[in-house]
Amino acid sequence: EKRAERVQALERILAQCQRIDALIRDLMFFARPPKPKRTRCRLDRLLAQSVAQLTPFATSRSVTIHCQSNAKLSVTADKAMLQKALACLLRNAVEAAPPGGWVRYSLSQHDSRLTVQIEDNGPGPDPAWQEHIFDPFFSGREAGRGRGFGLCTVWRIAQLHGGDITWQRTPHNTTIFTLRLPLHPG
Repeated sequence: EKRAERVQALERILAQCQRIDALIRDLMFFARPPKPKRTRCRLDRLLAQSVAQLTPFATSRSVTIHCQSNAKLSVTADKAMLQKALACLLRNAVEAAPPGGWVRYSLSQHDSRLTVQIEDNGPGPDPAWQEHIFDPFFSGREAGRGRGFGLCTVWRIAQLHGGDITWQRTPHNTTIFTLRLPLHPG
């Protein structure tokens, strides 16, 4: 019995060390991000890969993910960073959607910018949070659930690529996050 208690205590210590390591990596990425290694990449494929990775998580929460457009668009960007931003946005939407809810994503081009929109039918952020939603350590979830770096990571990646990220509540009580990126770096 003592051995089992020690093993359990060590597992908790290891889990907390891993959480601290992830927190430090997130903080360092935000404070001193690496310079993007730009290559031509297909944004639609990156979205599809992110959806495939998050589908088991969405299924466990009874949330469906739908594609709203089949646009095949390319952008010059750091593929790994962009993949991380898309995964953060999709995960945020899946976590916000209620059981039985949905997440929709679309990709479009307007002039010299690509736009990714990710919409969910969750309750949306509290309007009082609007000015802080992209701040590091900010989380609308209960304490201990997440590190508060998902949306600020997306903001930093958008900024590094000459783009931006915004969110809005729609008249249909859904939430849309919009990531805009230039087709070609400036």
